[in-house]
Amino acid sequence: MESVTLVRYSEIAIKATASRKKMEQLLIHNVADALRRRGIDFADIVKTQGRILIRTNRPSDAAVAASHVFGVVSASPGVEIGVSGLDDIVEKAVDMWGNAVKGRKFAVRVRRIGKHGFTSMDVARTVGSALLGGSGGVDLENPDLELFIEVRYDKAYLYHEVMQGPGGLPLGSQEGKVLGLVSGGIDSPAAAWMMMKRGVYVDMMFCSLIGVDVGRFMKVVKALYDNWIYGYDPLIYVVDCRGLASAIQRNVNPHVWNTVFKYVLYRMGMRIAKDGGYLGMATGESMGQVSSQTLHNLYASSLGIDMPIYRPLVGFDKSEITMLARRAGTYEESIKSIEACVILSRKPRTKAPPQLIASEASKVDAAAQEALGRIVKMHASEIDIGKLREGLAMFG
Repeated sequence: MESVTLVRYSEIAIKATASRKKMEQLLIHNVADALRRRGIDFADIVKTQGRILIRTNRPSDAAVAASHVFGVVSASPGVEIGVSGLDDIVEKAVDMWGNAVKGRKFAVRVRRIGKHGFTSMDVARTVGSALLGGSGGVDLENPDLELFIEVRYDKAYLYHEVMQGPGGLPLGSQEGKVLGLVSGGIDSPAAAWMMMKRGVYVDMMFCSLIGVDVGRFMKVVKALYDNWIYGYDPLIYVVDCRGLASAIQRNVNPHVWNTVFKYVLYRMGMRIAKDGGYLGMATGESMGQVSSQTLHNLYASSLGIDMPIYRPLVGFDKSEITMLARRAGTYEESIKSIEACVILSRKPRTKAPPQLIASEASKVDAAAQEALGRIVKMHASEIDIGKLREGLAMFG
C-alpha cells in the first residue's frame, strides 16, 4: 500500500494526441511547482490513463495544492494497492472505511480499466456487503459518505474525498501572454483569473491614481500568485498615474472623465503590450455595469486600438463576478481596496461620441507620456507584503 494523490483532468483528454501529450506534461510541471512552493515533498509525479498520480506522504496537502492548478478538474488523497483479485480490494476497503461507515448511510462508486475476473458491479456489491454491518445502510441516492474505488489494471485506488479544481487548461498552454489591466477592485483580478484558466500567461499593469492604492493592489496580486499562479512568475507594471488623474480633472469635460481615462489607459497599456511582445490586453469590464462600460462608451474608448482586448467577464453580472472573485481568493482583499476610479466620476455620460472622447483625451497626452516614464516593474514572487512600502515611496 502506498499513499497517493489522484489528479483528474478533462478537457485536455479530448485534444489531439500531440497537443494532449504537451498539455499533460505542462500540467505535471505546474502541479510540481505548486507542491514545491507549498513545501510539500513528493517522491514522483507520473501520468496514467486520464490521471496524474502524486506519490507523497502528505496526500491531503498535495490534493489541496493540485486543486489550485489550472487544468485540474479535481484531486483526491487516497491509497494505491496491488490487485491480484477482488479479495485484495475488499480487505483494504474494510480496513480503511470499516469505522467511517458506522451509523452512516454510504455508497460505493467504482470505475475500472483493464481486464479482470470481476466487474465494477462485483466490486461495488462485494465491498458494500462487507461494510454493511454496523453502518446506516447503503443509499445510492443520498449517502452520508461516498466511497470511491478505481481499479486500473493491476492497481486499485481507494479514496473518499474529492477536492474540486478550477478545470480549464494548464497555464502556459496557449504559448503566449497578455497584459492584464488590473486594479485592486473585484472585477479585473477575476478577469485575469479567467484568462489564466484558459491557459494564458497574464502579466499585470496597474495605474496608480492616488499612490496609496498600490499596497492593496499588490495584496490582490499576491493572493492570486500564492493561490493559483503555478509554473509562471508574472511581471507587474505599476504606473504612476497621479499626474494623469490630475490632468484629467483640470482639463477634461467632467461628464466624460471615466471614459477618457479608459481611452488613455488602453493606449498606455497598448504601448507597454507592444513593447513587451504581448498578444493583447485583458480587462475586467462587464457590459453596462458602470458608465464607462456601456456599449457606446466601450466602443468610443476602444476605437483605434490595434490589438485584441479580451473581456472574459463581459456577460457576467456583479453577483456572478463576486462569486468568481471569492473562488479566486481575491475578494476579501479587493473589498478593502480604495476605489480610486471614483475620483474620475461626475454625472458621467453613457453615450459619449467617439470624436468627443478622442478630442478630450488629446488634452492629457503629455500627462500620459509622463506616466509611461514613471513605471516600477517587479515579478509577483518579489512582492513582500511585510516590507511593502505603500504609496508615493514606490515612485521615488
